[in-house]
Amino acid sequence: MVLGIGASSGVSASAVLSALLGAETLLGRGEGFRAVATLDRRAEEPGLVAALRQYGARGRRGEPPLCSLTAAELAGVAVPNPGSAAGDSVGTPSVAEAAALVVARGLGAGEGRLVLAKRVFSGVTVAAAEAGASS
Repeated sequence: MVLGIGASSGVSASAVLSALLGAETLLGRGEGFRAVATLDRRAEEPGLVAALRQYGARGRRGEPPLCSLTAAELAGVAVPNPGSAAGDSVGTPSVAEAAALVVARGLGAGEGRLVLAKRVFSGVTVAAAEAGASS
């Protein structure tokens, strides 16, 4: 399962960790995420990096790899909940849903499937997708 994250510049580690744990709770998952995906310009945000380190230290699979994608890569992905605010500020109508789907597709043999539509926790948007098998 891949978690997509959309956040503002300067996001705090506590806000990102809250979002990670909130998504995990909604999904009923205790084993963590296989990967986390976000917009390339957020991939080195200190709060995001620190939250992933803290999340990995909580006894799950370890720190999930962080995959970064450009706005152009995300803009072409059809999602159920595009937003004009993201489109205006970062150049793509979806970060969390699109990023989760792109990386899930890359990990699987077929299409990714959105299993958690975008949700906001502590100002951080998350969505989750799982890799699908080819048909």
